[in-house]
Amino acid sequence: MHIIQAGMETDVLKKNSDLAHGIYHRFKENGIRSVDFMGSIGSGKTTLICEMGKRLAAAGKRVLVIAGDVTGDDDFKRFRAAGLDAINCNTGKECHLEAHDINRVLDGVDLSKYDIVIIETSATSSAPRTSRWARTTARWSFRPPRATTW
Repeated sequence: MHIIQAGMETDVLKKNSDLAHGIYHRFKENGIRSVDFMGSIGSGKTTLICEMGKRLAAAGKRVLVIAGDVTGDDDFKRFRAAGLDAINCNTGKECHLEAHDINRVLDGVDLSKYDIVIIETSATSSAPRTSRWARTTARWSFRPPRATTW
């Protein structure tokens, strides 16, 4: 009997990690601070980002919001209505954004116009966040309040 052992040492997240590393450096080169908001639908992410974005803009900060979702543009429209520059990013399948999603929507964006990039995604803290970009991005995870029984 002849046994052949196939090598399985391939890092399946390497491409994502490489892209994230590039995003990290693009942000760093442009002096951008980034914040990633993740949480359940209805947890208040969009409301908080709209208010925070307006306050940052009033303080002279240039803000870009990336609205991530599986489909639709409701949050994107709310960000625009709040007077914020926004990009809609639909994944078509995942409920969280990966580096390739962020990279795709940043193509053609003049990052020198912004001080802060806020990324909103409907995910939980269990979503994969192993890349350098994700590890160096401030993250807040929101959970809806528990129902109270009286």
